[in-house]
Formats: sequence, C-alpha cells, structure tokens
Amino acid sequence: MLLLPTLVFAKPMSDAQIRSAIVKESVAKYKGACPCPYSTHPDGTQCGYRSAFHKNPAAKPICYEINVTLKMIEEYRLKLALLSVDPNLEFSSSKDKPK
Repeated sequence: MLLLPTLVFAKPMSDAQIRSAIVKESVAKYKGACPCPYSTHPDGTQCGYRSAFHKNPAAKPICYEINVTLKMIEEYRLKLALLSVDPNLEFSSSKDKPK
C-alpha cells in the first residue's frame, strides 16, 4: 500500500485579519518608545502627539487598520503566497529603500 503525504491548506486570511497583522508588524518594527498615539510612553503616560505617527513622517508606523490600503493587503497576500513556497525569503517594503 502506498501512502502519500497529505497537503494541508490553511484557510486564506480575510482582509480584516491582514489589516490587523500589518498594523501589529508595523508597530513591532518601530525602534523607538512611542510608535503610535495609543502606545504607552516609558513615563507611563499615553504617547498621544509625541508618537512617531504624528511627529516623524519618514518613520511613520501604520497604527490604525483604516490606514492599511488595498495595495498593502494585496502585497501581504503575495508575500504569504511566496513564503508558502520558500519560507526563507526575506522581504523589504518600498519604505525601507534609501532615497
């Protein structure tokens, strides 16, 4: 009897799930203390207008799902598809490229 490996296909992520993932990844990538207005500053207060979201357009993290564009969702889906083929691929966004 021949046994074949079974392929398990994950359920595709919804747009809402992708938006949430993009926000979480963006905030996690930010190197400073205050990526978003709702973040907590090291002094224990809310970051508010001290956040990079308000102060630093070049390093502006994506803090809200409403700021995730359809193009970002499409790129994220493509990245997931490529990673399913080769999990060792590395990606950088166009924001990461030097100008």
